Amino acid sequence: MNRHISAAIAAALLSAWVEPALAQTAKAEPPDEPSQPAVPAPATPSTPAAAAASAPNASLEKEVTLQRADLDEQDARIVELEKQLKDLKKPAALEKEAMKAESAAAPAAGPPAADFPLKITGYVQAQYEGHQDSEDQLQQGGALLNQNRFLLRRTRLGAT
Repeated sequence: MNRHISAAIAAALLSAWVEPALAQTAKAEPPDEPSQPAVPAPATPSTPAAAAASAPNASLEKEVTLQRADLDEQDARIVELEKQLKDLKKPAALEKEAMKAESAAAPAAGPPAADFPLKITGYVQAQYEGHQDSEDQLQQGGALLNQNRFLLRRTRLGAT
């Protein structure tokens, strides 16, 4: 029995809550707007209520026209900036093409002239060892305490 009473109370509360909400949505539904902007009607309100209703609409229409003008101005600025960007990119592209043409026309760096008959080649393999416990001091016998050293491991020379 308690279940039936609580269900009846819940149904009553739900119907009391839904009915005003439905009434508000019926009033708030906007009429279908045409795709073209509405042409404002001549302002000749016949009643004070109609005059009060047209005042918010007039202010909204004014705001919309201001926003459209602002958007048009921004579009014009964007077009102008894109044109300036293209103008700035043109000289850079021309410079790149000129550099490519110069590099193609210039002779490639080839082998050295054959005027000098002697050619010396070689390589060196060096090694440096650094020790953390090294000190710049001498032992009593004159030996170095420093363990850091630089070595030439291999060297090769060739002449042709």
